[in-house]
Amino acid sequence: MSSSEPVRLLGLDPVVGDATVVVILGTFPGPKSLRVGEYYADRQRNRFWSIMEKLVPLLGLDYMAAIDELLQRRIGLWDVIRSCIREGAEDKEIKDPKPNNLGELLRKHPHVRFVLFNGDPAHEYFTQFVRAGLVEVPAGLSFDTLPSSSGNNTRSTTLEKAGVWREKLVAAGALVSLEDRPAAQEGRKKS
Repeated sequence: MSSSEPVRLLGLDPVVGDATVVVILGTFPGPKSLRVGEYYADRQRNRFWSIMEKLVPLLGLDYMAAIDELLQRRIGLWDVIRSCIREGAEDKEIKDPKPNNLGELLRKHPHVRFVLFNGDPAHEYFTQFVRAGLVEVPAGLSFDTLPSSSGNNTRSTTLEKAGVWREKLVAAGALVSLEDRPAAQEGRKKS
């Protein structure tokens, strides 16, 4: 293969736990995220972690501790696209996208009942994949779209985005830690 041929990029594995009820689907990881193996690693270009810090106590946590905190709040992460060719970091530069297998993920994690798309591009790619018969959508799954956490989305502030994200995550049954859920509290009272 010559150096001028485009390289197919492979996305990150899903972050989903046993209590996850909602998965936030982005489009495809940026170059820094792919390089370090962490979702939303480029905090200069993407406001995901800034938004989440307004919803969940994440300040001062390293990446793995922040992921654990999201999982405690019943929130998982993944992307619509599994692999693609892309030079640069922008969604508009994506070529030859291949979908992640959402159906397989949901068979392994049947407690996931909500998918929230991180911005319109993620939703648009997902819709294209469904229409082409490339993605299986299980019955009973609910979908909604969040304002994009991309730094390119300047239609609203980080604080305004966080307000919409909070509303939609709470409606999906997320943001409540396992310790704060009634069943967990009842279990602790009986101990």
